[in-house]
Amino acid sequence: MLFPTCDISNLCFAFLSSTVTMYGGSVSGSVEDMKRKANLLYARKMFAPAKDLYTRILRDIADSEKGNTDLSCTIRCNRAACYIELGEYPRAVLDLSPVVGPAHTGLLSLYAKAYYRLSRAFLEMGHAEEARRHFDNYVRMAGATASNDPAAKELQRKIHERAGRSNPLMRPIMYQVRVLTKEAGEEEFVKEEFVPAELCAADPPKDRTIELLKYLLRKYDKEVRDSRPWKCWNCGRPANSITHTPSSFLHHPVPLVIDFSQPVCMNSGPCDMAGRELVHNVLSSGRR
Repeated sequence: MLFPTCDISNLCFAFLSSTVTMYGGSVSGSVEDMKRKANLLYARKMFAPAKDLYTRILRDIADSEKGNTDLSCTIRCNRAACYIELGEYPRAVLDLSPVVGPAHTGLLSLYAKAYYRLSRAFLEMGHAEEARRHFDNYVRMAGATASNDPAAKELQRKIHERAGRSNPLMRPIMYQVRVLTKEAGEEEFVKEEFVPAELCAADPPKDRTIELLKYLLRKYDKEVRDSRPWKCWNCGRPANSITHTPSSFLHHPVPLVIDFSQPVCMNSGPCDMAGRELVHNVLSSGRR
């Protein structure tokens, strides 16, 4: 499924909202209070507890403040900083991708910070060219702040030091499988792939993009199915297959594919059809 103009932040928010609404998981306490506590934990270098609290905030937002994508992006950017400190760089990239998408009112101040963190994450993953791409965006938005920041200068030095080690004809992408389950609400798998750079364009070739999506499904379907004994997302019976709805965001500043998936008790059965309809409705609402 291709959504060339879809807003990732709205899309992720819509899917999380549907998960919380269906299976519960709301969190008590003021969002602002939790945010202050999480920020304090981060300042004290308690990155894992801070990350967990930011995650709770995202679920609370989805349950009680639907449509507040500005706040969601702020929390994702903060959680990404935790992931970077914890060495979970692909997850940091996934959190930052909605932040640098289409502009949201009041979020312009976040853009420079998000691009800086993307640059750090990609450099740690060994992708100097991708790190340079995002660092250039950071410099353009931060202006004098970038040239006066010792940490930014050091990051730039490391990027230059490792330049030339990446294949300019290929770009790294993130492949995220988000599995909607009856027991846990949602589980995810994060994979890293490389694709021809020409596919990461504003209007990538549709046929080749579809072939890429099919390839990713074939490559990882068995791994996801065999990772645990799944139960049907709808009726709770043992699942014998997984329904996949991949969405391409290769045109995005952070190229990625998000695969919205559900374990089902019978391929092409009622739960399968209901699952496809649910995801279609969620993805459609995310485009608005």
